[in-house]
Amino acid sequence: MKIKTQYFLALAATLFFCQSNGSPGPKIDRLIQETDPSLIYSIDVRDFKTGNVIYAKNNQKLMKPASLQKIPASLMAYSILGEGYRFETILGFKGDDIYIFFTGDPLFGMEDLKKLFLQLKEKFPGKRWRNIYINRHAYPFFPHGTGWTVDSARFLYGAMISNVVLNQNSVCLRIHPSSGARPKAVLEAGQFPYEIVNKLTHGKCQDHNRISRKDCLFDGKVKVSGCLDRGAHPMRICLPILEHQFEGYVKDIIKKSSETSGVSFVGHIKLKAIKKCDFKALFTHHSSCFFDLLKKGMSDSKNGIMESFVIPISMKQPQKFLKETDLEAYFKETIKRHFSINMDQMQFLDFSGLSHHNLITASKLGDLLWRLKDHTIFNKWIKTLAVGAKDGTLAWRMQSMPSHIQIWAKTGSLLGTSNVAGYIFKDGVPQISFVVMMQNYTKGSAVYQKLQEKILSYFIDNI
Repeated sequence: MKIKTQYFLALAATLFFCQSNGSPGPKIDRLIQETDPSLIYSIDVRDFKTGNVIYAKNNQKLMKPASLQKIPASLMAYSILGEGYRFETILGFKGDDIYIFFTGDPLFGMEDLKKLFLQLKEKFPGKRWRNIYINRHAYPFFPHGTGWTVDSARFLYGAMISNVVLNQNSVCLRIHPSSGARPKAVLEAGQFPYEIVNKLTHGKCQDHNRISRKDCLFDGKVKVSGCLDRGAHPMRICLPILEHQFEGYVKDIIKKSSETSGVSFVGHIKLKAIKKCDFKALFTHHSSCFFDLLKKGMSDSKNGIMESFVIPISMKQPQKFLKETDLEAYFKETIKRHFSINMDQMQFLDFSGLSHHNLITASKLGDLLWRLKDHTIFNKWIKTLAVGAKDGTLAWRMQSMPSHIQIWAKTGSLLGTSNVAGYIFKDGVPQISFVVMMQNYTKGSAVYQKLQEKILSYFIDNI
């Protein structure tokens, strides 16, 4: 009887929407045709209360999720780690050796490391240590998922994914116009004082010589070149540490942190596989709580934070992650076990969505978004999404929405791909869940973001 009642409620909701407002299909089709008739797209829109599909088009088509991948990834991380999880960085000793045990804290930096060393100095004043051991594990065994673009290495999200994270495994600097012959290039605070090779120029810059990321490199030194307009705003650029640079970078920061904290050692810094039981723990640095980190990873779409959740999951059960395909298998198994959704036909190669080989359907994402409403995680999880015209990746989007409407959503962008998925709230109450995915286009992404807003506005006008 209960099932029949739910069925008739769902049917009634659909009939009411269609009869009072007309079928949304022709109007949305016309919007898309007017914007880009060759666009590949997939849409799934549901009534939040019943889960009934209000509108669907191509929703069984496999599409690149881009950062919509972070939606199932965040739920997997929660299911395995739990909301009480915090990354730990532990400093301890054995004999005359110092041990530092990293677990992948994505926001752990040089200043945090100095505080641990200062605690050590206070406990053992004047002691000279021998070696410093760092637990370097090959977690995950797949540092970057297959299908990441070649130019990923230029960006911060091309930095090393590792259980050892220091300053997001990157070197960040700011470039300022100046009254001198060259613009100023200054490392941000809390970083190793690498030499900066400044070959920047001032002037009226042209497109061919204006400074871009490709003009900023790290190779034991920070090298910057290119032209910066005198009246330009300061630029912040972060250079990723790559595989061949990683060990030297870690040793630089460990050595500098110990020196400036007054902790001396006479041996070497060694990265090797060690366990917690190999030394006596003394001091522990804890990360922010799970949902605070997840908010940055989801709302601001921080790829490094989302990839970092793979580290403790794989460290917790290393026998489950012996080859690249094991992550995808575990991903699907976890979503099925905790959210009762079969994603066997989907493809999951990372936690961030950077891989062009990830594939998912709008229908499966729609299922997931709707089923979440009855899950204990929902009320906290939804607050990790960006809010239209307010914060995160939607801070400058959804500006034209009525004041009584809020859009809580995750965006997803890759070259030629623009997606958005989430919920439409009316007067603080969720009314609709939606997934809108677009790919293989050649116009600027702003064109398709505007198209997405027009599509959502149709449903907003009719709730």
